[in-house]
Amino acid sequence: MCDNKAVEDYKLERAKVETIAEYTDLSIQEVLNLKNNRMKTLSATFAFMA
Repeated sequence: MCDNKAVEDYKLERAKVETIAEYTDLSIQEVLNLKNNRMKTLSATFAFMA
């Protein structure tokens, strides 16, 4: 059985990424890379603060 919440979350996240890519002339992969790098930075910041 598929988790509908997870599917909806994925679709929403995908739509956000596609919108950012459309308005910034970045590729979808570039947007995902930027987002991934931001999450790594936040994780490192919180680990440092802990």
